[in-house]
Amino acid sequence: MDRDEADQALGQQVMRVVWLFSWLAGLELAGALLYQLVAGPGQPESPRTVLAALSFLGGALLIGCAFALAGGAVGFLFAIPKSRQVPTDAPSGSAEQNDYSANTNLEQVSDWLTKILLGAGLVELRELPGMIMRAARTFAGALGGSSADPVAAALIVSFTCWGFFLAYLLTRLWMPRALSRAERREREERLTADVADVTSKVFAALYDPPPLGYQRALALLDELERERGGLQDPWLLVYRACALGQQHAHEGRGPPDDEALRQKVRHAVRAALLADPKLKTMVASFYDGEGVDDDLRTLRPDPEIEGLLGIAPEPHA
Repeated sequence: MDRDEADQALGQQVMRVVWLFSWLAGLELAGALLYQLVAGPGQPESPRTVLAALSFLGGALLIGCAFALAGGAVGFLFAIPKSRQVPTDAPSGSAEQNDYSANTNLEQVSDWLTKILLGAGLVELRELPGMIMRAARTFAGALGGSSADPVAAALIVSFTCWGFFLAYLLTRLWMPRALSRAERREREERLTADVADVTSKVFAALYDPPPLGYQRALALLDELERERGGLQDPWLLVYRACALGQQHAHEGRGPPDDEALRQKVRHAVRAALLADPKLKTMVASFYDGEGVDDDLRTLRPDPEIEGLLGIAPEPHA
């Protein structure tokens, strides 16, 4: 499953959770209204008119939303994901290393509050029913009066649990993926910036006098390859071939002493053309030596390079 399919599947899971909890909330409100309509005959506070029913429903919504937010805040604290800390011995400039670490204050606060809530909840567990009933008597006025105490208590318990589990599930399903996506995008942007910086430096080094020019270019490319685990950019592969061509010209070695160097050039040319076949014409001009840049000219004749570039082999004397 690729990344887009995984994101789509995650979105479907989140929507199923939202729909399920929406139905539960609707059933809770409908049950509360039905209870007051049926169980309230003879009680002056009971809603018997449409306006009274709407007033009751509005009060139930206010109570439900208030305690759903409270439960949701606790569920969010319980579900906050922990960031994976990067080892301090990671290679400098590697894809896994940033100039700064993620701010984990929210994780620490979540841990502290979770422990405090659990500790306080366990200590005051016996007092919980009394606290719920006192809160129900306080909020019953929004539902029409003291006869609504049981309904208020039911709304407080149900919507607190509703908010807790909804926030917990949504945070667990969505938040880790969202944070990972943001960090991955930032890492990719940093990698792109690093490659662009190395590309410009290597390009400039290729025009410096040998041997310092090509030596610096090869050193930059080797360092980037170690940090990234390989070179994928086709232009950097072409520049490596050019730097090796300059080294071949400067050292003035011929067959068979230059075979190891030729193999490196062939490998770089092959990898560059596999990554971007459109570079074939440009690399061929470096090999023909007809333009200003002739970094690969001293490698002629080389049947393998000519085969990669689609050049007819040179006739041998």
